[in-house]
Amino acid sequence: MEFKYSKRVAQVALVTLILVHPVVAVAYVGPGAGLSIIVSLLAFFAAIGVGLFGFVLFPVRRYLRKR
Repeated sequence: MEFKYSKRVAQVALVTLILVHPVVAVAYVGPGAGLSIIVSLLAFFAAIGVGLFGFVLFPVRRYLRKR
C-alpha cells in the first residue's frame, strides 16, 4: 500500500532541510566573552572544591572537638 503524497512529502522535506541547514557559520567570540566564560568556569570549580572541602572538614573538626 503506497501513500498518495509520499513522494511530494519527501520532496518538501528535502527542500526544507536544504534551506534550513546553515552552510557556513561565521562567529566571533571577543576577548571579553571568552574571559567571562573562563572566569565563570573557574568560579564554578572553585565553589565545588570549597563545598567538598567543607563537607570533608566538618566531620574532622567535630572529631577533634570531642577529643
